[in-house]
Amino acid sequence: MNVAELIEYFRTDVGEHHDYFIKDFEVIRLLNIAYKYYFLMLLQAHESYFVTTSNISFVANQRAYALPLDFLRAKYVERVLDDGTTVPLYRIVRVQELNWYNDGSSQYSLPSYDFEGQNIVFEPTPQSAGANAI
Repeated sequence: MNVAELIEYFRTDVGEHHDYFIKDFEVIRLLNIAYKYYFLMLLQAHESYFVTTSNISFVANQRAYALPLDFLRAKYVERVLDDGTTVPLYRIVRVQELNWYNDGSSQYSLPSYDFEGQNIVFEPTPQSAGANAI
């Protein structure tokens, strides 16, 4: 069903066959509100309903990688080592921004990730090839 058919179905259902009172853009806005409401209700009832695993292959010395097109949010990120061992990665918290007394001498070296636009960024920058699961 396309948008025009959905609008026509809505107008038939409410008994208004013209756009004198409710304009098409208003019908679309109301349908989007209803869609979001039911989407969030489904997520509340079944939190992992839309969870999928996506794999990113590391390239040595590459920091940023494109996220999947259907990416909404990351629930869990882990690195899979060559021997099959998994290492959880943590979301970056910029200590320099949180700690006013930081003298700048610390090095952030835990395996971590953050998001920049439509990219996931790993710190420290991977030095060897490997795989990650999101």
